[in-house]
Amino acid sequence: MATKTTNYGLTKPEGSDFYDIDVHNGNSDIIDAQLKKLYDAKTAHVGNKSNPHSVTKSQIGLGNVENKTVQRFAEK
Repeated sequence: MATKTTNYGLTKPEGSDFYDIDVHNGNSDIIDAQLKKLYDAKTAHVGNKSNPHSVTKSQIGLGNVENKTVQRFAEK
């Protein structure tokens, strides 16, 4: 009797079970769906340019750098 994995419910056939393409395809579909969710979450996170981790300039060693626009910097 086949069992299921804990996290994604993949079918784990017993050693004495014959190969079943439907079981393999079902597992592949579950893995594909989970990889797509991870990819979408990563893409959304990387694309978020609004400082989602609330990092300050002091935290990355830029605490003494003045905030200037490009235009103001070019005028000097």
